[in-house]
Amino acid sequence: MTGPEHYAEAEKAITASTWQRQEWGEQDSEPQRQKDALKASMWEMARAQVHATLALADAIEGTS
Repeated sequence: MTGPEHYAEAEKAITASTWQRQEWGEQDSEPQRQKDALKASMWEMARAQVHATLALADAIEGTS
């Protein structure tokens, strides 16, 4: 996967995180479903962070 592809995946994960939090978590009155939505949202943010780091590493490596 190239740096730009990692960057695109990071953006997708951020979008997924926001969607899960807004559509599942905040709209649901059941506490367990809110917790599950938050957990899924946080997982997507962790995935975004990994892809963003790999995109940055690719960019740095490409400038040497």
